[in-house]
Amino acid sequence: MSTWTHVSGCIRVDSFPFMPQPDFKKIFVKSLWDEKDEGECNMPNGSEGSLDYRIIRNPDPDAMSAYTIAIFGDLRDFGKEDKEELVNWWNRVLNECGMIRQAVLQVIFEDSEEPLILQTGVKYE
Repeated sequence: MSTWTHVSGCIRVDSFPFMPQPDFKKIFVKSLWDEKDEGECNMPNGSEGSLDYRIIRNPDPDAMSAYTIAIFGDLRDFGKEDKEELVNWWNRVLNECGMIRQAVLQVIFEDSEEPLILQTGVKYE
């Protein structure tokens, strides 16, 4: 029987017009199975694919809240023993995304009774 992990999260990235913008395509190389992607998958993935994401750009160029990144997906054959991979990925993403205002990621491992909640302001190891 397969083990599934369910992931849902959001990152709010602030910016100013004069600041260089993060290269989100390099930060979130989506899926080994997506023919449009170039490069190696750098998102957590299970036996049937990786997490997915969407970037929402604020249409107001002068707004400090420049981007919202939605992260979501279901990972097959990925369980609580793979927690370290998720934590390392999350820490890397937060370091590379620029000025993070808020970020939270909820992870539900089907083989665990406790969800994992990762957020800004808390150090995970």
